[in-house]
Amino acid sequence: MRDRKPSTCLHCFKPKDHQQPLNNNGGMKHIIRLKKMVNLALNLQWITNDPFATYKLKILKVNREQLSEKELAAEI
Repeated sequence: MRDRKPSTCLHCFKPKDHQQPLNNNGGMKHIIRLKKMVNLALNLQWITNDPFATYKLKILKVNREQLSEKELAAEI
């Protein structure tokens, strides 16, 4: 488990209920939150080294189009 990247575990996870599996940006959002907690632990000297020191986040740009009037009316 130590040789895996943190995001590898999140991408392999299959939800048991109706939820969809995480996409790249959803997994990265969880990694960002975890990184904040690790930085807090570093600042409070609970841990001595940063496991995210060499990890680079890869957020993908998502192009979304605006909804049409017909799609907006269907939402209401």
